[in-house]
Amino acid sequence: GAPTWTEITDQATLSYVMNGLTPATDYEVQVRTRCVSTTSSYGTSVNFTTAPIVPCTGPSISSYPYTENWDNGIGDWSQGTGDDGSWTYDANGTQSNNTGPSDDFTGGQEYFYTEASNNSDPGPNATVYLISPCFDLSGHTNPVFSYYYHMYGSDMGSLDLDVSIDNGSNWVNLNTLSGQQEQSDELDPWEQNTINLSAYQGQTIKLRFAGNTGNGFRSDMAIDQINLTATAGTTWYADTDGDSFGDPNVSQVSVTQPPGYVADNTDCDDTNAAINPNTVWYLDVDGDLYAASTVTQCANPGAGYTLTVLPTTDCDDSNAAVNPAATEVCDGIDNNCDGN
Repeated sequence: GAPTWTEITDQATLSYVMNGLTPATDYEVQVRTRCVSTTSSYGTSVNFTTAPIVPCTGPSISSYPYTENWDNGIGDWSQGTGDDGSWTYDANGTQSNNTGPSDDFTGGQEYFYTEASNNSDPGPNATVYLISPCFDLSGHTNPVFSYYYHMYGSDMGSLDLDVSIDNGSNWVNLNTLSGQQEQSDELDPWEQNTINLSAYQGQTIKLRFAGNTGNGFRSDMAIDQINLTATAGTTWYADTDGDSFGDPNVSQVSVTQPPGYVADNTDCDDTNAAINPNTVWYLDVDGDLYAASTVTQCANPGAGYTLTVLPTTDCDDSNAAVNPAATEVCDGIDNNCDGN
């Protein structure tokens, strides 16, 4: 029912994901075809309501770039629940031969790994979770998550990276690494995996590592050096009166320009389109409908100024009887309107 539409021109695909919608809000969608030389009419509207935001609990990260190397403990991360055990916090090599890294990514510090030996935590054929803090991506674009991993061992299982937008009630897989990745021994260098999170920009998410050990003790996979980068969005200002000047007191940070908002923040009266920094005020002290001068600014300069557009030809703004329409014509020389 709103008068303003946002048009999205898509490629020839059968589906389109609309990101950045406002939670708990009614939306209306129409579709049309656009061919080489013709464009159809829009089809019947489809209405839907977006789900409300599920608050993300726990530590929150909203400033980027974000880095976690676990050299000082688990930090803002946490061990998962409902799995088969825990990730092991370690330095140097793991307790088993022919599997795991020999050291952390930078050397001489700590990392997390899955101990896959029998009678250990979690052991073989097990799944363990490591959960991130809440990453608040509102007002940010181009989020990218990366981490270093080490997966050496003939029994190696798989490493999943999952994402949740509802505080962990549901998880969606982003990436899976399966089987041995390093080929020589524990001394093989760590490798980096980079995941584009653009589909989640503007949202608050949690990430989860799911380590799935294989059926033998040579399944000590490790993770270290977490990074998340994102570009800060733009501050937009409400333009209620539609004069292209925004209210400095009403704003929001957004990746894309919200309807009814502009980048400018210099409006002094956002309820009146006639009042803005480009407003011309006419000085007519004597009220004879001839202005002596003008001032261009947002606020009223003071007594004697009006928004009424007037000719700026008054030669005596202290006397309403003296102006270009009076009996004697202003000569523009001595401003006495006496003809001399």
